[in-house]
Amino acid sequence: MKITVIGAGIGGLCLAQGLRGSGAQVTVCERDTAPTAREQGYRLHIDPTGSAALRRCLTPEAWHDLTAATGDPGTAGFGFHTQRLRTLCQIDDTLFRAGITGGHHAADRATLRRTLLHGLDATVDFGRHFTHYEALPGGGVRAHFTHGPPLDADLLVGADGTRSRVRAQLLPHAGRVDTGATGTGGRLALTPETRSWLPEVFSGGLNVVMGPRDFLFTAVHVRRDPTLPGEDYLLWALVTRSGVIPGGLSGEAARDPVAARVRQWHPLLRRMVAETDPATVNSFAFFAARPVGAWRSGPVTVLGDALHAMPPTGGVGANTALRDAAALSGALRRAMAGGRLRDELAAFEAGMRDYGFAAVAASLARTRQAIQGRVPRAFARVFLGACGKIGPLRRAVFSGQWS
Repeated sequence: MKITVIGAGIGGLCLAQGLRGSGAQVTVCERDTAPTAREQGYRLHIDPTGSAALRRCLTPEAWHDLTAATGDPGTAGFGFHTQRLRTLCQIDDTLFRAGITGGHHAADRATLRRTLLHGLDATVDFGRHFTHYEALPGGGVRAHFTHGPPLDADLLVGADGTRSRVRAQLLPHAGRVDTGATGTGGRLALTPETRSWLPEVFSGGLNVVMGPRDFLFTAVHVRRDPTLPGEDYLLWALVTRSGVIPGGLSGEAARDPVAARVRQWHPLLRRMVAETDPATVNSFAFFAARPVGAWRSGPVTVLGDALHAMPPTGGVGANTALRDAAALSGALRRAMAGGRLRDELAAFEAGMRDYGFAAVAASLARTRQAIQGRVPRAFARVFLGACGKIGPLRRAVFSGQWS
């Protein structure tokens, strides 16, 4: 079976890894000219779903290397605070994970991509900008590119992200909605000096700061093996309404509006923003895919953000793409073992629509909570304060949120 994958992001590469040794002839076409051609984004939280998918697709050696190169998400749990750093509710790590201690990893996106590229030198073709596809009379599909010859395959997989050209041709009615929110994120290097003044919960766990107007999220990336390349850092992201900070900003043009928004916040939060290297700061408009119904399965399919793009507020976008890749690799292996390809694809696509768009809906709900008005935000602070004081309520609300 010949398979052409458009896009060498996390989902496309995980699929290629999952098909190694299957007998399939896989070619991954990536428009970037090299793996390091552009910034690959921020820290990812790999949850048990993403971990299970990676373990299915990677060799044991590659999985070991990945877990060594990733970090622990932290053991300080999840804290909710006011902009004055008054803690509303601190959720113990064991409660949040419901006793499940494995399967959680803090991964730098570039590190994860490097691991997924390992062993695929002959599989990934960089500098191949996909334009369109055409169905072939024999039931296959031909992919066309701006440069270079077309590629014929039994299956074309669109793993080309939120602006997927594959999806645009396969599902022209599919679209996305503007959530009305923008996220501006930056990385503060975790050094002995910055650790000396950062609040302890910020340097060892996940946190949400609920300001009167905005929502600030923080998470840490601390390497399990400090001898490996890279750096430890704290990721922060301020979520605002779209009209406050536009998407597409970078550097000081992105950091300065954040500094202005937190000007009346606790001095340590202001310092966290001020001491962040502006080269790490970018703003992004948050979009969400509109759910689509079933389509007729054929020689073209999609996965990841190409179908179910979602705002990062849910923390599950990458994990859902990894789940897609593992599910599709399993479906293709079954087809190569004697199953009917279209039946396997139809089952894969039905499952992906169900769990993928459920994840979109959950992420969209969290985004709307982040930009809600002053009155709902005030009620939320009261409720979280009650959770912080009443153990049974806290356990009922937050138990197993990461499990």
